[in-house]
Amino acid sequence: MNEKIDIIKSTLGVNQNQAEKALNLANGDLDKAIDMIDYIIENHIVIHGKISYGKYNKTYILFSIIANGKKGEIIKVDLASTSKSSLYNINLDIDHKIFVKTLSEIDKRERKNINNDINFNPKRLFTAAEIFELFNIIQNGKEDKIKNIFKDKIEGLVKEAIDLDLYTSIMTKVKLENYYPDLFSEEENKDQDNSEQKEDNKLGLDVNLNCIPLISPSYGKKITELDIGDKIVVEISDTSEIGRYLSNLLKTSEGVTFGSIKKIDFIKETGRYSVLIEFGPSIYGNLIVSSELKIETPESNDKKRDQKEDINSKENDGEEGALIVFALISLISILVILIVLIF
Repeated sequence: MNEKIDIIKSTLGVNQNQAEKALNLANGDLDKAIDMIDYIIENHIVIHGKISYGKYNKTYILFSIIANGKKGEIIKVDLASTSKSSLYNINLDIDHKIFVKTLSEIDKRERKNINNDINFNPKRLFTAAEIFELFNIIQNGKEDKIKNIFKDKIEGLVKEAIDLDLYTSIMTKVKLENYYPDLFSEEENKDQDNSEQKEDNKLGLDVNLNCIPLISPSYGKKITELDIGDKIVVEISDTSEIGRYLSNLLKTSEGVTFGSIKKIDFIKETGRYSVLIEFGPSIYGNLIVSSELKIETPESNDKKRDQKEDINSKENDGEEGALIVFALISLISILVILIVLIF
């Protein structure tokens, strides 16, 4: 066991705890433990931020930064700026997918071109060494130090004091792929030619998890309407140690898990379909579905969430309306009482 842990540590550059965790989840299989590493190591930084500056003509910037902390490399930046102060009320401590969606929905007519004012480009603002330093600071939970580093950098650009709020987290490569399925596609394509032969021979190294599909009668799709490569929403029902670990890892903040269909087989004896889905490298899910069930997809999941938000919004509007009516009735009642007392 110790020898295997030493091999994992030296091969992948991980610490003792990470090597032990990978080996335990792989049930002592060294090759499988090495394949599992993207599910174990949290090497990627996620930063949500908002900035405001300008004494008389305020500018508000909302931004998201994704970086590989171990490599000291920023791999994705999203940002928007506006003169509307409502931008600064947006909560940063929310699911990354929702945050980026909020950022993209900022009315294009309200956006300002910040390049006219400052050259706010995080990829140029931080060196590889500084990104690596940020990664270590975030790992140690020193949020204030991160904020001071960003503040010094940005105030150097705008030449004035700024208001800044940040939210930071670290996550595994696999978790990040839930948000950006194509983020690492170029990196994976480079390795594809070298790994094709190995892929054919590693069936025994795959992790196969029992799953059940989530059903969406209104917006879902039947299995006969889905193709290889389509994504569906499932629940990992596997109760093994690795099943429980991966279930928690792969869930979004909304509690759902997405998998891409790799294979669909019709079972004549039962009239059902056997479906193989892929969660990530060497991690698969197996489920059995009937032809009549409508399975939830990322699109139907979004529709359900939007519908829920609309209902909540209408309920809130209704409550506000009821409060206004109640306030008016109370005011009229008080006026009537005052008139009666006077006369």
